[in-house]
Amino acid sequence: MTRALALAQKSYDEGGCPIGAVLADSGSGAVLGQGHNGLVQEGNPIVYGEMAAIRAAGRMGTGLEKFDRPLRVGSGRR
Repeated sequence: MTRALALAQKSYDEGGCPIGAVLADSGSGAVLGQGHNGLVQEGNPIVYGEMAAIRAAGRMGTGLEKFDRPLRVGSGRR
């Protein structure tokens, strides 16, 4: 959750919506993908933090077809 909040802060600092997401393995806790909201920065209405984390995990070939992993999302504002 700490990493998700740090990603949310990064998005906020870049002028975006403060949403960060981390996709973690439910057993080991290893981070499989992470991302933050890029809606404002990229001008794309579907660049949500959760989607960015899932796409990042998919690019790494982490076996998302099983998808028994929790998606931990944190958000915060100053």
